[in-house]
Amino acid sequence: MKLSIRTLALIPMLAGLQIGLAKPPANLAPVSLAGYELTAQETGSKVKITFTYDANTFAQTGPSSDTNLNDFTAGDYTYLNTGPATGIITNTDIGFMEDLGATNVVAIYVTFHNATAGSYTWTNNDSYGAGMFKLSALKKNVVPASLAGQTLSLGSKGGPVLTFDHAGNYSSTQNGLTHTGTYNFTQFSPTVGVIDQSFTGDEAGAIGFILLDFKSATAGYGVGNYYNVPAFGSNPDDSGHANFKLK
Repeated sequence: MKLSIRTLALIPMLAGLQIGLAKPPANLAPVSLAGYELTAQETGSKVKITFTYDANTFAQTGPSSDTNLNDFTAGDYTYLNTGPATGIITNTDIGFMEDLGATNVVAIYVTFHNATAGSYTWTNNDSYGAGMFKLSALKKNVVPASLAGQTLSLGSKGGPVLTFDHAGNYSSTQNGLTHTGTYNFTQFSPTVGVIDQSFTGDEAGAIGFILLDFKSATAGYGVGNYYNVPAFGSNPDDSGHANFKLK
């Protein structure tokens, strides 16, 4: 069959039309995680772990029913957008809930199935896993810039009450007993801050950490621990978790 001059003239036009119909892949992966919340659920697990991100720091928390200290941490992170639907999150935390002072680096490889959900795999120096995630933008920052002049009540009536002054000192009262020390408060994400405690008096040399997961500007869920004789790689001598109120 011979093609007419008219048919031959249409071939470049049809080729251009086909090229125009081929859409580029959608950009599903965000260029930044700052201000986002990523909720991950490991394959085979019922527990949902939440990662919240600021510009350079992150926090990891579990639900209020979660008693596994490994599910609560904070630190620095990097995020690399590797393609229209893929990215690599590298979370680095310095152990404070467990393995005191030990650096833990977790690489999370995310693949977006749409703009708000997808699958992931992760690995660190001694383990790995996979699961599904959801991503959403945090509506606002609820972590205070400072705890100075405020009172933190942990648990129900009768629980410890911490009072913070403007000079970096605090006191903790429970059942008629008072503990004192110095503190630093660091925000790691729009919803999480960590209190770093150094005890004084009879407990001089002991340290503690309280991770505060804010559900509002004045309330949330806290996880804390206590090291009587801090040593690199050690686990806490005591730990606890409770709802909190700040005023």
